[in-house]
Amino acid sequence: MKGGIKVKGLKELERDFVNGVKLIRDKNYEENCNGVTKYSLKFFKYLVKEGYLIPSEVYRADLIYDKKNWYRLVLHTIDGYRFSFHGVSFGYTGEGSRGSVEILQECGFKNVKRILQHREHFEEKDSIKLFKNIKR
Repeated sequence: MKGGIKVKGLKELERDFVNGVKLIRDKNYEENCNGVTKYSLKFFKYLVKEGYLIPSEVYRADLIYDKKNWYRLVLHTIDGYRFSFHGVSFGYTGEGSRGSVEILQECGFKNVKRILQHREHFEEKDSIKLFKNIKR
């Protein structure tokens, strides 16, 4: 789409949903997503717009850091889907943390800015788990 997201795997994404794939990684479908915040945000917005991801159905978010995969944000939905974004991060006041804040706020998580942007350091396998109550 001109001016929009350039998803390299629209057919693959649709096929994976039809086939019940429960882990959707941005870097598998969006050609520029691997580690770039603006592309993770575009992919998130695409998923929401097309109805693949319903922000009000996200009940848990894991912000994960490890040296192998760097930073990632994983959203868990009440239907058992996990959406993994590799272009966002946490722990500092940069673009990656702002991307995580934007996604989490869109999903209804409150007061995430301070948590994500002011963390001293991260260990080899470190994570932050956020939960919210949702009504079904």
